[in-house]
Amino acid sequence: MGQLSPLAVARLGQVFLWVGILLACFIVGSGAVYVARRRLRRDRDGPAGPSLTMSQVRQMRERGEITEQEYEILRRVVVSQLKPPPAGGTSAL
Repeated sequence: MGQLSPLAVARLGQVFLWVGILLACFIVGSGAVYVARRRLRRDRDGPAGPSLTMSQVRQMRERGEITEQEYEILRRVVVSQLKPPPAGGTSAL
């Protein structure tokens, strides 16, 4: 087995280059698909839950951090977050 000719070495270098480029494209593409699927799944599932709980709203009112009027507004917001959306898909707002 003799040494490779300069032409064979150049072609071998090109093969390795293109294999590396294809491998990089595959890795980047797989990462993009993974991120897109996670975002779609997160968007479909919606938020994990309301940002405030009724207990937190009551405690804020008891500590005097919010007025009675603000309590009523926040209470309605929390309750509306807990209710499933209407079957028609449109809100009354």
